[in-house]
Amino acid sequence: MADVIDQANELQEMRIAHQIENRNNERLINTGRCHYCDSLTGDRCFCDVDCRDDFEFINRAR
Repeated sequence: MADVIDQANELQEMRIAHQIENRNNERLINTGRCHYCDSLTGDRCFCDVDCRDDFEFINRAR
């Protein structure tokens, strides 16, 4: 019979598997503009680290 620790480990493994299945693997396409503030970036997806972090924070909340 499984004890409480075994049950907790099984639940945690199920949660991790569920998160892996539902993660967003889409890659951003470089458009020459920042994906957050729309300023020109050349060959990068974001103009700076702050825009990248803000973009990731907002999309993580969705």
